[in-house]
Amino acid sequence: MAEIGSEIEELKRKLKEAKEAEKLEKKDKRKQEREKKKSASLQKRQDVQEEKLRKKEDRLQAQKERREAAVRFHEQEAEERSLRKNLAVQADEKDGKEKQPIPVNDAEPVEAKGREENSSDLDILPVTWASSYLPVSQIRNGVIKTKDERYIKIIEILPINFLLRSASEKRNIIYSFASYLKIAPPNLQFKILSKKADIKDYIEKIRREAEQETDERCRTLQEDYAKLLTQLGTREAITRRFFLIFEYPLSGTKSVNERDMFLYLQSAVQTAKKYLAMCGNVVLEHKNETRFCVEVFYQLLNRDTSLKATLDERIEKVRKHYILENGKESVAKIPVTELIAPDSINFKSYKYVIVDGVYHAYLYIPSGRYRSRVPAGWLSLLINAGEGIDIDLFFFRQDKNKSMERIGRRIRLNRSKIKDTFDSNSDFDSLSESIQAGYYLKRGLSGSEEFYYMSTLITVTGHSAREVEWRSKEMIKLLNSQDIGVSRCLFGEEQGFLSSLPLLCLDKRIYERSKRNVLTSGAAACYPFTAYEMSDKDGILMGVNKANSSLVLVDIFNTAVYKNANIVIFGTSGSGKTFTMQLMALRMRRKNIQVFIT
Repeated sequence: MAEIGSEIEELKRKLKEAKEAEKLEKKDKRKQEREKKKSASLQKRQDVQEEKLRKKEDRLQAQKERREAAVRFHEQEAEERSLRKNLAVQADEKDGKEKQPIPVNDAEPVEAKGREENSSDLDILPVTWASSYLPVSQIRNGVIKTKDERYIKIIEILPINFLLRSASEKRNIIYSFASYLKIAPPNLQFKILSKKADIKDYIEKIRREAEQETDERCRTLQEDYAKLLTQLGTREAITRRFFLIFEYPLSGTKSVNERDMFLYLQSAVQTAKKYLAMCGNVVLEHKNETRFCVEVFYQLLNRDTSLKATLDERIEKVRKHYILENGKESVAKIPVTELIAPDSINFKSYKYVIVDGVYHAYLYIPSGRYRSRVPAGWLSLLINAGEGIDIDLFFFRQDKNKSMERIGRRIRLNRSKIKDTFDSNSDFDSLSESIQAGYYLKRGLSGSEEFYYMSTLITVTGHSAREVEWRSKEMIKLLNSQDIGVSRCLFGEEQGFLSSLPLLCLDKRIYERSKRNVLTSGAAACYPFTAYEMSDKDGILMGVNKANSSLVLVDIFNTAVYKNANIVIFGTSGSGKTFTMQLMALRMRRKNIQVFIT
């Protein structure tokens, strides 16, 4: 009995210890939970404070950007007012100094006097009637206002050497470009212009240096060098410019507040700079954005004249014409289209348009003629096609919810149709592919993808109808070799011309025939800034880039572009390494750069 009693006591003691241990464990657990809650609340307060600070910094940054944009807006307005004032003053001075007698009849002085007294009712005689045809109303503060009351912004972007990047670098560039597309304005136009390289200033500089050269042999070398550059510039050298065009989104019939519009477009430009810098691209800044826009239109619409006369000469010509034909009061009424319009636009042919004596033909890729799978940067095939080929790429972002509804209805309709068909029916495969494509789009839209309609317009230019026809056929062959179909804008060349202007206005008929639905990933694969050029202002000629036919002019001592002047030349035996070094040394001597060979 004593043993049983001791066992019971032992059990009671153990039970008591277990209960005490359980109490201690619960107590520790409660203490840990309290500490965890306390730390969580502290972390939450810290996160809230950090979020407040971040929002405050973002708000201050946004206010700073708005103030800077407002300052730029007022500076642009003041500059344009002063330019208009100076133009009018110059007109007055010139009219006072250079009054030439013009043979007129007796009735003409009375007519002129009436014109002066009632200048608001002037019958303006334009320099060219093509100026009234162009759909541009005005260009102010770097913003283009069209005749259909839209506001357009153009920015110029420098390309990168995309094709020589590694696979991981290409992937990162495409991801960054896709990120930009998601937050960019809903409608975008990417325009790529190609033209003969203008190296007249560079050649003139070489000739001035040759005149100052004391060594007769070096002078002979410089003259030969200038001849070589002239031959390359007229035969092979091509340069390209890349533009991004977007518009201010209009909301119904609400009147546009110009200040809000300008701030929105400036914000969109800053966003493009930030995200395209992640791709390695640089957005060019111009001292006078209005003049930049005018120059773009002038060079685009006057491809031949712009090579012979600068924009300043064109402005002076227009001013003289208005003073002579319409009186000095008309100078203040000169529309911007007079500065950019070509002398003539001929729409008589169904195959091409003649603008400033240059023939233009237009091609587009139909909706169903794209390849189903394309590599990143596939557009470089078109961009580097050669001289006289311009590319316009349009993206129109659609409402995500409405797109999913339309896709869902199309899938249900096709599933109901496929039930009534057999495997041997010709419609079975197309319906099946349509259903699969619909599910692919729906899966993408349910994630982070956006839905776009994409259109591609190709402009082919030449100096004769035969040249344009030949280039068009070669372009069609090139795209057909890559399983991409092309159609011509026959009997729609005028619509093609208007669609190719940097005004983000694609003709409805061309849009319906060429629109292709793509997700953000597919749109990002069309990354267009791929034709890299090495054409430094004060460089030496190394040759012609085989990839895109641009001149390679390298100034290895330009620290603003290159980190240092170190170079390495690789090549097999007899490939020309020594000759290249000798050539570089010779051309550096022409620039009075000391060369030591050890």
